[in-house]
Amino acid sequence: MVPIKFQTTEFLEGVTPKKFKSDILSMCENHKNQGRALAYAFLMYDFENPQIAEVLENKNYWNALHKISGKYLSVFYLNSREEHFAEDLNNQSGVVKRELCGIDSFEGLSSMIAPYFDLEDKVKLPSILFFQTRGRMITDYFVIELNEEKIEDSFLELKSYIKVAVENLKGVKPENYKNSESIFDLLKRGVEGEKIRKVFFKNIKTFPVQLVINWFVGKCF
Repeated sequence: MVPIKFQTTEFLEGVTPKKFKSDILSMCENHKNQGRALAYAFLMYDFENPQIAEVLENKNYWNALHKISGKYLSVFYLNSREEHFAEDLNNQSGVVKRELCGIDSFEGLSSMIAPYFDLEDKVKLPSILFFQTRGRMITDYFVIELNEEKIEDSFLELKSYIKVAVENLKGVKPENYKNSESIFDLLKRGVEGEKIRKVFFKNIKTFPVQLVINWFVGKCF
């Protein structure tokens, strides 16, 4: 989990709005070179999705997602509340351990990201944008909408997508780490399969039980 904060003062290192794309791609390249990621995701949400903010601000939820994503998937998100996040890390250890990755307002998030990924004008938030890079280029991406509104359910939904993505990435052998397109295809198949599974089981739960019983009885007798 990689919180992103836009630079707000000359004393606080961070991502600058004007260099958003290049800064993100630079981080991605560093993560890949350091063996910290095989693919990437961007968690997109705004103030109308407080359940996502609650998940990210809960230490236990955040630690779980961070551990699951591990060294396979870097999950970026905008962090608006911890203005001194990287500065605090620096004070504690003497070294900034992770890239400073927040923003004073989430307004216009989709419009800011959309040009870099050729996204449609209206991306339903909250969503996860999974993407792949090669060098300083974005080579592929897809968006998965998040539908849960309760905090616990939202955490479980987010966890399930990150987990299935990582499980697919874990199957990649080290000698194939440079095959970025094939790696992303594995991730995409796993995540989209999880999406189909969720829709299927959700429909089953909402299907009238009496109809199922009548169908079963009719088949048996």
